[in-house]
Amino acid sequence: MTGEEYRAEIEKPARKKGVAPVQQMLGLLLSVLLIWAVFAPPAGQGGPASALPAAPEPRVASTSPAISDSLVELGLAAHVVGRSGYCRSLPSSVPVVGDLRSFDAERLALARPSVLFVQPPLAGVDPALAEFCRARGIEIVAQPLDRLADLARMAAVIERVFATVQGNGASPWRARLEEIKTSIASAPALPAQADRVLVVVSAEPFLAVGRGNYLDELLARAGYANAVDAAGWVELSAEMMVALAPARAVAISETRAGALEIANALEVLPWRGPAPGIAAEAIPALLSPSFAALSHEADLARLLSQAGEARQSGASAP
Repeated sequence: MTGEEYRAEIEKPARKKGVAPVQQMLGLLLSVLLIWAVFAPPAGQGGPASALPAAPEPRVASTSPAISDSLVELGLAAHVVGRSGYCRSLPSSVPVVGDLRSFDAERLALARPSVLFVQPPLAGVDPALAEFCRARGIEIVAQPLDRLADLARMAAVIERVFATVQGNGASPWRARLEEIKTSIASAPALPAQADRVLVVVSAEPFLAVGRGNYLDELLARAGYANAVDAAGWVELSAEMMVALAPARAVAISETRAGALEIANALEVLPWRGPAPGIAAEAIPALLSPSFAALSHEADLARLLSQAGEARQSGASAP
């Protein structure tokens, strides 16, 4: 082997070694991009290392859509630094920190709330969540929400939590809260001959509003009797709905299309005797027990009135 051939043979590995790092770096970069595309958090939820949300004191988090809706209704959304994925009334930029069943410890720690609002299940607050908040000095406000009395208790809690916010009694959120408290306290008597009303929120299956909840109470405040005797949210068969023989039926959904679907399903039921007057509307705020629902009490009364007009004219009014 000549000297030239020897040098050429030595330089071959060196040249190969010079190319390999570039190829490796490109391969690594592609791998990182692929991993990010697969595992990146959805838009609006932010990753665990998201920057601490800017918010005035008190900093609060809410894993209850109803409580979040109530804070938005009062104009206090700027204080919210954490939410559940179902809290649609809050900006998507607010990090998701948990929901009814679980919580994200890292995101909740990064959000650094001073108060956490939860709507606890029947089993109570998750012990792990309670210990997490105790260790970090986070106050848990566990507020059940079923009836108007629960909303009154929540009003008192919100008034306490936000006591230092615009302490002036004429502040907008305080004025709105006073209106809500006054509204809840008013309880007009139900007329003796009130029309029996069926309120349906789903068609497959039929899901109706039963007794002992905020919508049942709003019906009574509007001057109508609930046609359903069972408590809670009640799944009904077509035969059971026909047997109830309501004078009016209203369909409420998150969307206009959803409300019309329910109304159409009600119209084709084999009603005995005069069919109920049927009216439908998208009033999503009425589907959760919040201050926002109280703000739409007049919309519910208007919808019930439309159903009565439809009954008189012998046609539905979707």
